[in-house]
Amino acid sequence: MNQILLPGSNKQINFLLDRITLDGLNLLVIGSQSVDIAKTLADKASMDVELIVEDYETLMISNLELDKKKMLISN
Repeated sequence: MNQILLPGSNKQINFLLDRITLDGLNLLVIGSQSVDIAKTLADKASMDVELIVEDYETLMISNLELDKKKMLISN
């Protein structure tokens, strides 16, 4: 990964991916700046990733950035 997704570099996402098998899990990501994290998790999992954002504007911006086939978004 070339991008820092979480505070603490990528240690948190690497910790998660090293210890938990994501195949078959329903995943939920919460937060407005979490689109890249949701994309990363969607690439690793065979299930949809749900992303919750706090307002309508963030919802629209997130929809523009995401592949709708892989993720569901709500506010």
